Amino acid sequence: METTVLRHPLERSAKMCRNAEKMLALECRASRDSRSAADALDALRARLADLDRETERQLQLCLRRVQFAGSDLARKTLVDRLLIDHLLRRGWLSTARSLAAQVQLTDYVDVALFDLAQRVIRALEQHDVGLALSWCNANRSKLAALDSDLEVHLRVFEFTVLIGKGDLQGAIVHAREHLAPYFGKHGQLVRKYMTLLAFIQAPVNAYAHLLDDARWAELVQLFLRDFYRMNGLSETSFLDAHLRAGLAALKTEFCGSATQSISDCPVCTQDVVELAAKIQPSARTISCLVCRLTGQVMDDANPPMALPNGQVYSRSALEAMAARNGNLVKCPETGDIFNLDECRNVFVM
Repeated sequence: METTVLRHPLERSAKMCRNAEKMLALECRASRDSRSAADALDALRARLADLDRETERQLQLCLRRVQFAGSDLARKTLVDRLLIDHLLRRGWLSTARSLAAQVQLTDYVDVALFDLAQRVIRALEQHDVGLALSWCNANRSKLAALDSDLEVHLRVFEFTVLIGKGDLQGAIVHAREHLAPYFGKHGQLVRKYMTLLAFIQAPVNAYAHLLDDARWAELVQLFLRDFYRMNGLSETSFLDAHLRAGLAALKTEFCGSATQSISDCPVCTQDVVELAAKIQPSARTISCLVCRLTGQVMDDANPPMALPNGQVYSRSALEAMAARNGNLVKCPETGDIFNLDECRNVFVM
């Protein structure tokens, strides 16, 4: 998680330097062709000064984050940072900002990064690919390095919008301009969508599912996939990964059972049992016996004891029950009542 704290401001600083270099080259070429070269150079100087101030701000932010990464504050606020990361991924930006401000972590979380992602997602949910295409254009080199196919999918979805409106002529123009360049690498995908032009009016249309609004949710997932990969983030939140690791280590085959769950077991609690439902129980080479009544480990100091009906509980639990009921114990499982003297120690080989 510490890697992501440092990565984004460093990348922003590097991007600013590249942009400044490109701008300098363009302005120098323009000034040679301009009669007012002095004015152009003054404007360039002002722009470079602004970039220099912003770059300095980003470098100072990098320095603060480097110092933060190895500090006690980073360790103490790990849970808060896990929660903030999860909130940002879910799109709850205002809550994430409030929590970051409350625990003084505003400088160490990248809310702006996820704010842009959420704006792209909202636009896609409204069937608008313009903002996503702008994002692709701004990050073209990185997406190419990832061998991303997001842009071609955005273009074919843009094509389906025109088809859905009945603008076949506009769809043809769009295909010639924006889909033809992808035909060599993504020919099968392009051909599948181009078939809509021929069969969209057919009574039985095998390609109608390509116009289904539900497919826009798939496009959102494609964007998120490349967004996370490009920024060096996992597709699941760090909080989710920590929870899964913890639940996998704690879960047994009895967790979640209506009759054999333990009240003190964190996996069996009502808020967690649904999260752990799809996680496989951990493989254990050494058994650990836990009393179903108290949640305490049964060992030499607190051995397991069997009732005459075969149910097993810890000695401390049975003795506490007998002390309250005149040396009688009631089996919680069956309701049978026995004298404590009838219980026998259980030995596990």
